[in-house]
Amino acid sequence: MSSYTLHRTLVLSLQSGTDLYDGITRILFDHSVHLARITGIGALQNAAIARYNTITGTYEEITLDQPMEITTLSGNVRTERGRPIAHIHVILCDAQGYARAGRLLPGRSPVVACEITVEEFHETTGVRESDPAEALRRCPASATL
Repeated sequence: MSSYTLHRTLVLSLQSGTDLYDGITRILFDHSVHLARITGIGALQNAAIARYNTITGTYEEITLDQPMEITTLSGNVRTERGRPIAHIHVILCDAQGYARAGRLLPGRSPVVACEITVEEFHETTGVRESDPAEALRRCPASATL
């Protein structure tokens, strides 16, 4: 088991209209973040998420065509093929208080307002591994945060 030491914490806001996933990815590139934990709160105009089906081994897309509050945003950043890659999950709440949760998909979740916290770690060798038997990409056991 490896352990990591906190290097720095970034607290940033995304501009209204920015795609949530793409905005986070831009932050990672702009600040050269390669290994981190991400959290956040805010609101979206609409959203696209996916849930992992353990029976079929595939992600099933969920489109939410309404304003949604981000009650929880949680994820991690690892390096894949030399580039920082974010794996982000969200819990979103609609106007009636019903929650939907899943993996955030890129390009389809425009921000109304959003604050992101990135906790970057010193170690820069966290690499996501692919399990050939599963569609999931996962952190190696030796890279547990």
